[in-house]
Amino acid sequence: MMQLSKPQTLMAQLALLATLGVALLLGFSQPVLADHDQIVRVRFLGWSARNPETYLIYTIDEDRGNRLEIHEVTKPTSVLSVSAPESSARNILETEQFANWSFDYESFKKTQGLDAPNGWRLSGREDGSLFNILLSNGKTSVVLGSIRRKPTGDAGFASAKISDAYWSSDSAQVVVIVTHVKKGSWGLDVDEAYGFKLGGGGEADKGDDKDAKSTKKK
Repeated sequence: MMQLSKPQTLMAQLALLATLGVALLLGFSQPVLADHDQIVRVRFLGWSARNPETYLIYTIDEDRGNRLEIHEVTKPTSVLSVSAPESSARNILETEQFANWSFDYESFKKTQGLDAPNGWRLSGREDGSLFNILLSNGKTSVVLGSIRRKPTGDAGFASAKISDAYWSSDSAQVVVIVTHVKKGSWGLDVDEAYGFKLGGGGEADKGDDKDAKSTKKK
């Protein structure tokens, strides 16, 4: 387990708070839509230096309010979820319950995207009521996990796509941001984060998806 000195911890927290402040000003703005449109944005903020399978996200939800959430890739529910309006999010990150995790806000930027550090690549494919997350090395492709698409109420499903992905430096786990979109009346534009541990296990059952599965990488 990596231990940070007090100066290193303080510098890491300051970097996180400063960058989050910029994100709140620039990256979290949303269009003003009709009241019945559901909009949820998810921003990945970093992996924990204390536990490499733990990550931090900031969820912006017009209906439920904004939240800072700590997740583990092997668990379907959050380890910690705290209401965090934009005006107080940075102060909340300074509290002991978040600071003790030593989230690294900088290094994940080097491994952000569909391509893993080890050369594997993610892709997504709609398959009826499911959205399959695929992992490929150019020759072999496996299903890393499957999640349920969101029903639209007219016997159809919202479209789903991978918006971004955040790998650990050793490619052992990945957090995938999937965006569900339905246009028109009672529309939705919803991000959700799904964590996977390569080699088995993984958080593929968001949205009461009991059919989700993970496939070991050969």
